[in-house]
Amino acid sequence: MSLSSCLLSTDEFKECPLPDRLFWLYFPLRPLLWFYHHYIKSKA
Repeated sequence: MSLSSCLLSTDEFKECPLPDRLFWLYFPLRPLLWFYHHYIKSKA
């Protein structure tokens, strides 16, 4: 597993914009965003 796969990407910020004070939510949301990006969005 590479370091870049562990960090947040800019695409995640664009798909799910959150206020700065809720930045910490990106980490628990990451598996859901990954699932959405790889399975749901790719089929559309």
